Amino acid sequence: MTDTLLTLLNVGCGVLLTAISILMGQHPPAGDDRKKGRGYWVLFFVLGVTVIVTTVLQSSRTASEKTADQKQHGIDEGKLEGKLDLMSGVLKKSNCASTADIGTVVQQELAKVRYERARTSIGEGNLASLSSDRLVNLVPGVTQYMRNFREGWYGESYKWELYKKQDLEYETWNKEFKEKEKEHTTTRWPVLRTQQEWAEEEQRTNASYHTQLAQLLSDAETLRGILRSKLPKDAQTPDDDAAVALFAKAMAEGSAVPSGLNCCPASIDKAADYLDSLATRVSRIKTLQN
Repeated sequence: MTDTLLTLLNVGCGVLLTAISILMGQHPPAGDDRKKGRGYWVLFFVLGVTVIVTTVLQSSRTASEKTADQKQHGIDEGKLEGKLDLMSGVLKKSNCASTADIGTVVQQELAKVRYERARTSIGEGNLASLSSDRLVNLVPGVTQYMRNFREGWYGESYKWELYKKQDLEYETWNKEFKEKEKEHTTTRWPVLRTQQEWAEEEQRTNASYHTQLAQLLSDAETLRGILRSKLPKDAQTPDDDAAVALFAKAMAEGSAVPSGLNCCPASIDKAADYLDSLATRVSRIKTLQN
């Protein structure tokens, strides 16, 4: 109702301003009509101010409603993700291998979505200007993905390994059929790719995941540094100094992983655990909750 009134007032004032402008142009006051001319200008000024005020009020209401909608969307999204997280956790514990795999895939995708959300803020490069609360809220999106990163890369590598092995067997069988030149033998096993093509596909996959892992660990290191800077000197511990070497080790060992079948080194999980612990310590410092 308020938006409708503001819109009508804005439009009405705009129409009156246009009418006055036309009237003053066609019949400009002069001589004895100076008093009438001043009245036109006063009315013109009042209507102009009214248009400005209603426009500002509408913009303010629109911005407030947009912020409220975004907040509600975030709440609804969080509830949905929580339900999916709970359901996927139950599926992952199933004795049925295919059901457990579904749970694993869902958790991996959830972790990736949360990381990408956190990545948006990290990628803007203005973490130093964010509040401690906001920084702490970014951490779970990064650490969860650090712990779940292996699932995606391992799954890709395992799939390529199976396809590669299957095509190698098919190639061997087809070759044997040809060498024996059996009569009436028309069966040939379909080969998807050559072994060289599979090797190239594996190389591309591993390169892509190496890049993603390097970015993930770089984001984690960035968060570690900015969160530590939020801690007062007397709140820092020797573990904070040791974490520098821990994160460097995680990045070095991560870059040395040959494929998803060998991922991921324990140092990455340890780095995730430290980052979660650091975020918890920062959140407990009341003077930083701003």
